[in-house]
Amino acid sequence: MNEMQFYILENDGRVGPFDAMGMIKRIRNGKLTESTLVLSEDADEPIAAGQISIFHEYFHEAENPARPTDDQHIVNELSLGGMMRFGLNEMSENQDTLVFAGAGCLVLVLIGALLAKLLPIAVASLITAALFGPALFIFMAYVLFKMRGQEVRDSLTTTFKQQGTGIFGPVLVLSLLLLALPGVISAFIGPFAFIFLLLTFIVFFFFMLAPFYWADGTVKGAACLKQSWTWVTSQNGEVIGALAMLAFINALACAMMVVPMFVTLPISAFVLADLYERYAIYMPEK
Repeated sequence: MNEMQFYILENDGRVGPFDAMGMIKRIRNGKLTESTLVLSEDADEPIAAGQISIFHEYFHEAENPARPTDDQHIVNELSLGGMMRFGLNEMSENQDTLVFAGAGCLVLVLIGALLAKLLPIAVASLITAALFGPALFIFMAYVLFKMRGQEVRDSLTTTFKQQGTGIFGPVLVLSLLLLALPGVISAFIGPFAFIFLLLTFIVFFFFMLAPFYWADGTVKGAACLKQSWTWVTSQNGEVIGALAMLAFINALACAMMVVPMFVTLPISAFVLADLYERYAIYMPEK
């Protein structure tokens, strides 16, 4: 079932390819309707999605709106336990993301260690931090495309064609500030480790959805960061609490020399990608 590839036709062209599971997820989150035109790889002409037999039952399953109509719905789904269970389950089904994250963390650690032998520690740390931000964006986009069943390489290529590298300037600045600011602030009010953890938490918390807006091309450049900030700050206290816990776990893992992030990052990425698909993607830009 997953081997068949589909394209969704939109006014400005076609989107995809998606495998069957990716299409089903779009049905369930309300992004694909029965009347949406779909072109399968073995067909010459597009047809309405509702006419494709393997999807028919899922449209009836999705009669209720995908978005919650009350805050309690999203609060229940965003409990820390619920998020961790969902993330672990998705990661177990997509173990390549664990390998990807592990390899990425290992490469960053090795680069940092190598640079530390060639350059002053401060300079080596700044360069490593500068590499981490863009790498994180690419990994989060990778997870989003995996969840949708899209061809990852083609989708990333499309993203770079649409977006260019404009987002990486602000991301590089944020990454560098995460190392530079703690050193300055800790000289006045507290230990470096605590300040680093606090600032890392703030960045993760407010900008956790920015990679997905970048991947989809819905907004460009630094507006991706603004969009994430707007969505996070618009939630109620209980939702913010759950998101804050997720951000804290990753900030703590980052503070522990990055290595634990090869586990926490894939789990969090799947949770956030699902959250983005079902809720945040619908939010208009402000």
